[in-house]
Amino acid sequence: MKKILSILSIAIILSAFLYSALAFGKSEEQLNYTLISSRDLAGVNSTLRQSIKTLFPDSRETYLEYNSTQARKYIKELDIKFVPFVIYDKSIANRDAFFHMVRHKMVVKVKDYYVIPDEQLKLGTVMLLDRKRKPNRLDMFVGAFCPYSKTTQAELIDFIRQRDIDIDLNLRYLVKVHEFGISSFYGPSETKEDIAQIIIQKHYPDKFRDYLLLIQDKNREEALKELGISADIIESKKEWALEILKDDSKEAESLQIKRSPTFLWENVYLIPNLEGLKQYEPFKRKALASAARKVASGVIAIDFFYSNACSSCREIKNRLLSEIESEYKDKIEINYHNISDSDALALKLKMEKEYGLSKGPIPEVFLPNIALRGKEQIKKELKGAIKALSEQEAVAAERIEAGGDNAIIDNFSTFSPALVITAGLIDGINPCAFATLIFFVSLLALNSYGRRQIACVGATFIISVFLTYLAIGLGIFQGLQRLEVFSRLSRLIYYAIALLVLGLGVYNLCDYIRYKKTGQMKGCGLKLHDRLRDIADSRRPLAALIAATFVTGCIVALFEFPCTGQVYFPTIAFVLKVPHLRASAFLYLILYNLVFTLPLVAVFLLADKGFASEKFALFTNRHLDGIKIATVVLFFSLAILLFIL
Repeated sequence: MKKILSILSIAIILSAFLYSALAFGKSEEQLNYTLISSRDLAGVNSTLRQSIKTLFPDSRETYLEYNSTQARKYIKELDIKFVPFVIYDKSIANRDAFFHMVRHKMVVKVKDYYVIPDEQLKLGTVMLLDRKRKPNRLDMFVGAFCPYSKTTQAELIDFIRQRDIDIDLNLRYLVKVHEFGISSFYGPSETKEDIAQIIIQKHYPDKFRDYLLLIQDKNREEALKELGISADIIESKKEWALEILKDDSKEAESLQIKRSPTFLWENVYLIPNLEGLKQYEPFKRKALASAARKVASGVIAIDFFYSNACSSCREIKNRLLSEIESEYKDKIEINYHNISDSDALALKLKMEKEYGLSKGPIPEVFLPNIALRGKEQIKKELKGAIKALSEQEAVAAERIEAGGDNAIIDNFSTFSPALVITAGLIDGINPCAFATLIFFVSLLALNSYGRRQIACVGATFIISVFLTYLAIGLGIFQGLQRLEVFSRLSRLIYYAIALLVLGLGVYNLCDYIRYKKTGQMKGCGLKLHDRLRDIADSRRPLAALIAATFVTGCIVALFEFPCTGQVYFPTIAFVLKVPHLRASAFLYLILYNLVFTLPLVAVFLLADKGFASEKFALFTNRHLDGIKIATVVLFFSLAILLFIL
């Protein structure tokens, strides 16, 4: 126990130290800087100011609108291509943080000025200067095989369709043009996909969005066949598409676009992610608004909050809601809100407050004056609620707006250590992780591994879960978790572990039956035990065991996450992006993850002590039948839980 806690403590201290080293700095005196920007970039400007304040709390700003006379002088002298742009006073060279900033490319010298480099500024939205505005045009620079680009495309298309936004969407592709031809990051196959998408976008515009959705789960040939597009036509227009790719490459190079996806809105705003895009019209104007109302036309509006990786949500969405849409057709309007979107999370929190509900898990459904929560309640009551509302006279209800990110920040302000500890403990009770850990301990113990080796393996599993949740909170796996295939893999892993646990239950049941009949431990259980012994008796080095355990722990944590932390964890992860709240959010993230692993620590200690104790071994020999049947019940119960969760 002490070793496990010591290792976890070291991990926490190192994480906190690294965070503080990156997030905090202290200056000896006031630092002046000039911010050249546009009032259209209010949110970006605020974030930039907060970042500078974090490094230099006593800094003082001079703001220049980009089209002012003084700003134009700077723009011409420094050849500034976009705003915001930050120019530090020369005295920054005397600050303690200066060399750290230079080393990490947070400041560079241009002529006689110290400025924030372009690469840092382009991590947020920028406004390109001296470009002609093209109203309602959205260029999206992508790599056809980039996983995050694919899921962002699907989300964007869903976003546009749900809100009926009228825009000119153009996908452009990130490729390299050289003397030998054109190359893509994922090789020739990605270049072929780029070509196919360019041709479909140009010659089959009405089928292009459907094609992008189909290739999330199918290959190109299957998607083309389903849409009735001839592969011969794609091949015949290949040379034309290659010229378009060259133009795309030239534009991306001129704008220094290297990340996929990147958005160019109205030929002026260069935006690094979908969240940034939603700060602009018409996305902002059509931003998530609850349809928790019954409009005068008699259409019942329903808000459904879900996650792609939540099995209960998937069942409600794909079965029940599809059935209801077919049955009621034009009488209802269902709005789907994926809580991985911060706007959706903000709306969920505000609606819960308006409906007088405590913060709760998904799936969640809101109708006019009715809220349903959890798979069982939704399946039992949703149809009846719709029927009752459809028989009433149409009445207008108050429209609930998401309220932007403030709803999430307001929710965060209600957090306390006690609440986070409670949430972490509840979320930490997860049969998938328990079953995996018990399997590791029992396998090693039954094959005569020492307590030190078992302790190392157990501690490794727990630490891997802790670090994986920390990485999820910091947004490292965000793109992966939004993929539809992620939810399928999650269920496959759950079922695989459930089958493993079920097999262990059958193994112990066979032992119990054999023992009751013969009084000897022989038969099917012994054969399975021999196979496990053969696996373990190869005596893999401890380093190999630890590596395998670490990878397993990471996989289990990554794919069990969708079923845990549906309120507190997403809120903390979002607030980590807010500069002035980052420190508090990070500490809560550490606290949540630490408490989340405590049930695992308890399970490991009980399992380890049980297998290693001589008294327990003696007790087992005397009460073997009772121990076996208790083990059978334990494993069967875990398997049932894994199948139904």
